[in-house]
Amino acid sequence: MMRMNWALSAIAAGVVVISIFATSDAAMAQSANAPAAKAEDKASDYDDPFVEAMLADHPAEVRAINRKLVAGDREGAIEALTDIYTEYGLSALGRASDAYAIDVARKAGAVVDVLSSWEPEGCRYFVSFSVHPDGNSVPEVTDSIRDFRQAQLLAYEDGKSRAPVSRLSSIEFLDLVNEYLGVSNIEMSLFLIPEKVPDAQMCSILKRYWNVSGVPEARRGDWARDVISVKQ
Repeated sequence: MMRMNWALSAIAAGVVVISIFATSDAAMAQSANAPAAKAEDKASDYDDPFVEAMLADHPAEVRAINRKLVAGDREGAIEALTDIYTEYGLSALGRASDAYAIDVARKAGAVVDVLSSWEPEGCRYFVSFSVHPDGNSVPEVTDSIRDFRQAQLLAYEDGKSRAPVSRLSSIEFLDLVNEYLGVSNIEMSLFLIPEKVPDAQMCSILKRYWNVSGVPEARRGDWARDVISVKQ
């Protein structure tokens, strides 16, 4: 559900990006813009330079999403957008250099700190990098999310042209998170059902999960690439 919320928000605002690529699809893009313009203000305020750059890099796929939207296939558009996000976005983040990957992780930790103080219910949404529908009403949350997304953009631009790098195995990653960050496997399993976890508990788990300073310096780059590119 959280990933669907993310995709719906991206579609609601990203249709402007979609229309950029409308050549022979110009009429379809125009018709798709009409319902998007009537979306809720919160969805319309969606601003994600990382997602916008990712869409701009893949015009053919975006045109396909546009056709699904015009045909009324919202579920198909969500699925296609999520596929692009996974195949191109997350894979690029997983190739980012240490400095860029670690910066994204730091900014994610900063978001969780702000959410814990101002909007604890937002932690369950941030498990999948989504935003609470009412998050834009809190300036501190808006600012931290903007900084996080900008860091994602820089890591994406850095990683998309880099060769694949070796990744931690699942066992290595879990051992690191368990031992150094104090997040148990049971707690990590709660990321799959964030809507069923109390706000304070989810914020506590995420604060430990994104604690960059808790990871040995020699392993921070590998850890950061994993946590910023995992599909929740």
